[in-house]
Amino acid sequence: MRDFNEVRVFVDHMRIEHSHLDSAVQKIEADLHEKPDSAQVRDALVQLRDTVARHFDEEEAGGCLEEAACRCPSLAHDVTLIEREHPEMLRRLDQLIARATQGCDGNSNVDFVESFARFATTLRAHEAAETRILEQAFGTAIVDVDGN
Repeated sequence: MRDFNEVRVFVDHMRIEHSHLDSAVQKIEADLHEKPDSAQVRDALVQLRDTVARHFDEEEAGGCLEEAACRCPSLAHDVTLIEREHPEMLRRLDQLIARATQGCDGNSNVDFVESFARFATTLRAHEAAETRILEQAFGTAIVDVDGN
């Protein structure tokens, strides 16, 4: 049986990271429905990209997922698959930023809102997969910061 205190720092870090990412995505989703100007959308997307890139860099540099794979080697392949998603997700964010820079936003293009919604769904699925890996490796259920 694993002592939860040994892995608490990893669990807490991932939970907080995912909460910050989800809050940023929710804010952009809400803003898009309020019809902001494209500069606001671009700025929010750039900030989100910076946060996502930093999160991915931490994972790839030996963060929580690497610790999970070390503790449970059968998860190493799953960790590799998760990390392989990073470049495509960043590319999709770059495309959204480029579109916002050109003046595309929720006011002028429903496709833009739908494209962001698809990205948000992908990011949330990615986060859920990360959480499942940690739960398996550390033998604990991980709830979000709000207790869900």
